[in-house]
Amino acid sequence: MSRTRRLALLLVPLAMGMLSAVLPGRAQTGGGSGRYAFADTTLLRDTLGIDFQDLFPLADSLRTSPDTLRALAIRYGVPLRRLVAMADSMRAPVDSVWTRVERERYNPLSLGELRSTEFTYGTGYNVVQNRSTWSNNLNTRLVRGEWFYSNVTSIQMDRLISTRAITQRQTRHSENEVGWRLKPGASVGLRAVFDRFTSNDPSSIRDIDEPSSQYQLSVRTRAQPKPNLRSEVNLLTGVLALENSLQRKRGGSGEVNGRVTYDVGDVVTNDVNGTVSGDLSQVVLKSEDVTQNTHDYSRTLHATSILWPSRRASLSGDLNYRNFFVQTPDDSDHIQNATNGNLDMTGALRLRGSSDRQLNLSQTFSAATVASAVRSGQSDRHGNVFSADGRMPLLGGTLEGRFGHDVTHSETPQLSDSGGYGERTENRQLDGTLSRQFGTKLIGRLTGRISLARYRYFSIGRYISLPVPRDQAQQSYRVEAIYTASADFNTSTALEVGRNELVNLPSSSVVSNNVARTYRVDWNWTFRLLHNLTATQRNSVLANYSDYPFNGLNNRLSLDYTTTTTLNAVLSPRLTLELTHFAEAQQGGNYLLQADRLYSFLPADDNKNYQIGTRLTWTPVTGVSLSIEPRYRSNLRFGTTNGVAVRQRDNNNLTFFGSANLNLQIGKRGRLTGTVGRSYQDDLTDIFGTNGSSVKTQFDNWTSNLQFTWHL
Repeated sequence: MSRTRRLALLLVPLAMGMLSAVLPGRAQTGGGSGRYAFADTTLLRDTLGIDFQDLFPLADSLRTSPDTLRALAIRYGVPLRRLVAMADSMRAPVDSVWTRVERERYNPLSLGELRSTEFTYGTGYNVVQNRSTWSNNLNTRLVRGEWFYSNVTSIQMDRLISTRAITQRQTRHSENEVGWRLKPGASVGLRAVFDRFTSNDPSSIRDIDEPSSQYQLSVRTRAQPKPNLRSEVNLLTGVLALENSLQRKRGGSGEVNGRVTYDVGDVVTNDVNGTVSGDLSQVVLKSEDVTQNTHDYSRTLHATSILWPSRRASLSGDLNYRNFFVQTPDDSDHIQNATNGNLDMTGALRLRGSSDRQLNLSQTFSAATVASAVRSGQSDRHGNVFSADGRMPLLGGTLEGRFGHDVTHSETPQLSDSGGYGERTENRQLDGTLSRQFGTKLIGRLTGRISLARYRYFSIGRYISLPVPRDQAQQSYRVEAIYTASADFNTSTALEVGRNELVNLPSSSVVSNNVARTYRVDWNWTFRLLHNLTATQRNSVLANYSDYPFNGLNNRLSLDYTTTTTLNAVLSPRLTLELTHFAEAQQGGNYLLQADRLYSFLPADDNKNYQIGTRLTWTPVTGVSLSIEPRYRSNLRFGTTNGVAVRQRDNNNLTFFGSANLNLQIGKRGRLTGTVGRSYQDDLTDIFGTNGSSVKTQFDNWTSNLQFTWHL
């Protein structure tokens, strides 16, 4: 079968998709640039009234994915604009904003009230068929003038049920600090940190009990000698104790961490933060009654500098350094040293004219050392990455392009007694997207991508089992059209063609060389049939050809067709219904070159998958919703025996899940959240053939996850 004929067969669904655009329907109007089409088309917007306006432009400015930014806004319940403003004011990544807010709540130097009491208690219970978990969390903070006290405690109890025994595990953690604020920018205090893990696991020959404790003196300082200069330094020092079934550890520990921020208007911004910690201990091995001295330390440093951050041209530098050194004694009276560390330095130039005119260039140098198994020793890696991405108007649309060049050198010298090997990799990739809006209803998008990767290996010592050196080339293009007929209907179609070639260089390995060609057609549409009834369908046709130039008997073709149809109905303000039907047909087999120079397809396996499910949700009162989700799935597999298609296996699965979802206000300061539900599953598998059999399994269990929180 020629390539033209293969492609022609796949163009039929594409033509159907374009013809269907004349039907009436509903969808969100793209509006503005074609790059941001359907940024707000989500079920959350339609049913819960949550708005994600400007999602894609904000994600572009933060250099994060739209999915991540949207998930953060939902998790914290904060509008996008406010979340971005908080990240700018803190000069922090958007995914670290809430972590810093929670950390500042328990910083003694952030206390502003002369007298306050905070008490937060949360408890949760989660149970499944053979395991239950009960968790408790307590956060307390008391302020009485210059004196303060804080406590963070968590307790988790797990109960595991097996056919042999019941195992109970307990994990406890408590941090306590009492201190005195000498002045607004300094405080001293005493900290006590306790951890304990216990278990009665019957499969262990030793008691599993590991208590640890730390007693520390804390000194915290915060200063702002100039309006544009801020610093923070914290010192923690004290003693530690740890004991388990193998060893007893006693010694001293210390930590110094701090941050310095320096801003000069819109000229330069500098932020440096780091931590140095370590301990010096005596370890007694219980099995040998041997005492050994050990020391551990860690160092981290993160520095960021931005020159002209708000101007059209800006320069930035970023440095990350981490180094961890750990000593572990063994039974032979030896101390094993393990070092893990990495250093990354990045410089970037950003040129920005407008939202559709910008260029970013960056260069990263990295080095890392990793402690592997004792036999493998240390492995080292060095790399440098150059990347460039830009955006500009072109032909009435917007062109986006990205180029990357990645070179890595790594060595693992002790894989065996004879030595190890090193690896050199080089990867180049280039991709671009051209988007254009035609009128007010049609958006076109063309995407292309090419890449080339090289893998080379060399021996260290007398090591001979080297991986196969190889090259791998990839290229693909995708043509997509999005048509918005009205406020009630949209449809999109896309054709994607890809090629992936693997070339093994040694003559002994060329039998595995292959070329994979992929042809894919997608057709999606959304149609609001009635005011409260929306239908969505996704269709996909995929053909994958695998050619082996030096082993034609392995040439293979796989075909896949999937369709998913969803009906979403809002029956009343408190009652919603969602119905989903999924169907998939898969066929695969070899295709061989015949004497007439045409290929013939020999089907070898055939799979058909079907699934239908529904979800009914009812909200009788605010804060309580009940849902029922029955789902049925069927899988039919056919194979070929002596050239005849025969049934090999049938699988039928029925799942029923009912749950109650709670989000209740208890009094003025309490809240109960979570889910209580019951799950039932019935699975039947019939295997055909000379040794045919039937396997039936059933599961019926309750599940719950409840959280109760009380603020005082």
